[in-house]
Amino acid sequence: MRLTIKADTPHMERRLQALVDKQLAFAAAVAATKTAVQVRNDFVLPQYRKTFEARNKPFEKVVHNVAAADARSAKATRTAVAAIKRKDAPYIPGTTKRQERSGRGPASTDFMKRHATGGVKAPKGGSKIAIPITNGPISRRKGGPKAGAVTKTFEPKTIMNSGRGFILRSKKSGKSFIARRMARGKVQVLYTLANSATIPRSYDPLPRARIGVQKLYPRQFRRAFMAALKTARLR
Repeated sequence: MRLTIKADTPHMERRLQALVDKQLAFAAAVAATKTAVQVRNDFVLPQYRKTFEARNKPFEKVVHNVAAADARSAKATRTAVAAIKRKDAPYIPGTTKRQERSGRGPASTDFMKRHATGGVKAPKGGSKIAIPITNGPISRRKGGPKAGAVTKTFEPKTIMNSGRGFILRSKKSGKSFIARRMARGKVQVLYTLANSATIPRSYDPLPRARIGVQKLYPRQFRRAFMAALKTARLR
């Protein structure tokens, strides 16, 4: 954005320029923060809801937390930085350390990185990872900070400790499964056991976020800058 300062005298022009310089960083920080919030709400979250079943509404803010721009940093560096990030992600220089109020989340949201970049999920303990059978009977939590997680009844450890769970091995494919015995001799296959699981990249909010910033930031900056000038004192 280009600003042209004109005044009747060089002295007044210098004073006006100093006023603009003083308020510019503050306005940029306010505009960056408001833009980040609006981009998150109007551009990123709709994309998130298309990708994931939103069982836990507060979790949306936990993994799309807005880190506000720090006005003092903006003044020192001449760059206003606001960010949309996971709440427990590392601090981003140029933002404030105050957390946006949001719902409770899991102990770590690192798993969201795999949805955005792809990656390999390794077992936390033991030598195998249990992957739920597609369209299987496993139920998931619908509310709370663990929404979307497998219910305790269907967790592999619970099934194996129930007295009905066992490891089923296929002679044809060589694969192993977690299964459980049901009434009348029926067997219910619940998980495939594997050394690791490849998580494909399934969530890419950046294109929508870029569109939102380009559309919203100029308008937000104009509003913030005019408001800053109205409340400033010319000395």
